[in-house]
Amino acid sequence: IVMWQQKVIKLSNFILLATVFLLATYSFLPDILYYIKIHYGIFAEEGIYRRMSWFAHPMFDIDMSEIERKYVANLSWQMFLDKPLLGNGIGSTSIWTEKVSTHNMYLLIMADHGIIGVVIYPLFVLSSVWHAQGEIRKIAMPMAIFALFWGFFSHNIFEEYYALISFALIAAMSYQSRLDNK
Repeated sequence: IVMWQQKVIKLSNFILLATVFLLATYSFLPDILYYIKIHYGIFAEEGIYRRMSWFAHPMFDIDMSEIERKYVANLSWQMFLDKPLLGNGIGSTSIWTEKVSTHNMYLLIMADHGIIGVVIYPLFVLSSVWHAQGEIRKIAMPMAIFALFWGFFSHNIFEEYYALISFALIAAMSYQSRLDNK
């Protein structure tokens, strides 16, 4: 939507692409689920298959991932409330007794670094698009909005190479756009 407002893409193209993607995903979902169940067996029963089958039958299947995510979110929020000023230390949510981390960059950094952690991730994103100008600004702003939103659903953003490369690329493009406009 932001890219449409920035006039990077046309609204009709966006609607067409979204419609085709949703229809294709929904129409092939039974085949994908069958393939996963046949080829991955017990792993699929415990993980991928159960998560994907929820999309096919959202009213009837229990999403254990959702329950787990709520649990670790509450746990990390409690860690933050226990030590709100300085936090629990770097990696405190990585070495805890739970199998998974927070699934949320904001909660992860707040539990690790305290109240200062609230601004660490947004400042990181802002620094990568700082003073982007011209055509680059039309790409940088939607990317920043997406990254800030993405932080609510992933705790791995600082660990995934593709994410770090994306931030580095947009930062270099933003810097170059400032040089070009001088």
